[in-house]
Amino acid sequence: MVKKASFPTKKVFQKGDKVEVCSKEYGFIGSYYAAIVLEKLGDKYKVVYKNLVEEDESKPLVEIVTADEVRPRPSLPPQEIVDLEFDVLDRVDVFDNKGWWVGTITEKRGEDEYFVYFETTADHIAYPKRKLRFHRDWIDGQWLVYNKKKRVVCVDGKLVDCKKRVRAQVDERDVDCYKRMRIDGNLVDCKDKLRVSIVPV
Repeated sequence: MVKKASFPTKKVFQKGDKVEVCSKEYGFIGSYYAAIVLEKLGDKYKVVYKNLVEEDESKPLVEIVTADEVRPRPSLPPQEIVDLEFDVLDRVDVFDNKGWWVGTITEKRGEDEYFVYFETTADHIAYPKRKLRFHRDWIDGQWLVYNKKKRVVCVDGKLVDCKKRVRAQVDERDVDCYKRMRIDGNLVDCKDKLRVSIVPV
C-alpha cells in the first residue's frame, strides 16, 4: 500500500500564484511540478503546469488538485545563490523529467557531478550540480530545510542558526532538520535527541 504525501498548510493561494504540485500518483510520489494557480475552487485549486502538457501536446496541462497537494514554489535564500555546495547525505531535489524529485546525495565526483539515490524508485543516478537544489519541506505553513554543512534551518524564508539536528516525524515521513522547530507558531529549541510529531491543523 502506497502512503500518500501531504503538506499541511495555512496558506491560501490566489490566482497567479507560482506554486509546486506534489504528485500522489504511483511512480511519481516524491516529485513536484511547477504550476500557476488559475482559480481557487473551495478546498481545491485549478492550476496550469509550467512544464507538463496535455496528451496531444497541444497546450499546457490544466488540472484540479486538492489543497494538500499544493505548496509555494520555493526560492533560494541569498546565501545559497552565492555559495551553492552539496555534501554526501544532503537531501536534495533533482530536476528531471519536467519535475523536481526528492533524493539523497550518496557520492560526489569531480567538481560538478553528484550521485543521488531516490527512495521511491530505488534509482541511483548522477547529475550535474545545476540540476540540484536543497530539499525543503512545507510544514505547517513554514519552510524547513536541512543544510548539514551550514548548520541552518530555513524557516519561512529566513535562515536560523542551530546547534544540533533531529529526525522529525511529519505525516509519516522522516524529515532531517536541526533542533529548532516551529511548533504551534513558536520556534522551539530542543536540547536532546527526540522524535517530533507535527500534527496538521
